[in-house]
Amino acid sequence: RDIRNRFLASGGLTEQYDIECCAQTLLYQTYLRLGNEPLMMIESYIDQRTSVRNKIAKDTGISVDVIKQLLTAMNNNSRLQAHPRCSTFHLVDYSEALVVAYNNHPAVVYLKADMSRMWRAISDHMPDRELVTTQSGVERRVRINGKSKSAMYFSLEKLVMDIAYKYLEDNSKKYFKLHDAFITEPITQQQATDITNLIQQQTG
Repeated sequence: RDIRNRFLASGGLTEQYDIECCAQTLLYQTYLRLGNEPLMMIESYIDQRTSVRNKIAKDTGISVDVIKQLLTAMNNNSRLQAHPRCSTFHLVDYSEALVVAYNNHPAVVYLKADMSRMWRAISDHMPDRELVTTQSGVERRVRINGKSKSAMYFSLEKLVMDIAYKYLEDNSKKYFKLHDAFITEPITQQQATDITNLIQQQTG
C-alpha cells in the first residue's frame, strides 16, 4: 500500500475516498431499502465500529486486527469454531478458550442475530435462489451460502463504485481503482458530495 500510494502521489493522485464499513453498510442499506425494521446492533457497529472492535478485543484478549478479520468473515457466513477445518481457527492460535470467549461476547452474539435476520430478509428477494421440495412436500428456497453472500455484496459494491468511476471520467479526473475505493487527483468537497448524491439517486 505504501509503495502504491507513493507512486500514485508522484503522478498527482493524492486523495483516497472509500465506502466506510463497506460490506455492512451496503448490505444493511439494501436490507432497509426492502422495507425492513432497523437492526440496532448492526447500526451500532456501522456507526461505532472502532469502539465495538476495541471492546470485544479488550474483553476477550484477542487483538483488534484479528477481531476485525473475524467480524468480516462472519458477515460472509464464516463462524469461528474450535475445529481444524475452520478457516479462521488459526487466527486465535487454535485456542479453544478464545473461541468460547469470542462467540459468547454479547456484541458478537447480537451481531450474529442481526446479521442472520438481515440475510434472511435480503435472501427472500434474491430471484435466482433454487427451489427444493422437502420430504413433507413443502416447497422452499435453498438457504444461501457464503459464496452467494459474497456475490451479492460484490455486485452491490460494483454498482456503487461504477457510478463514482463514471463521474470521475465525465469530469476528466485521473484516478486509480480499488475494490471499494478510489485514489484520485484532488477533487472538491462539492464533487465528493455530487458522487454521494448520484449513488443515492441511482441505487437508493
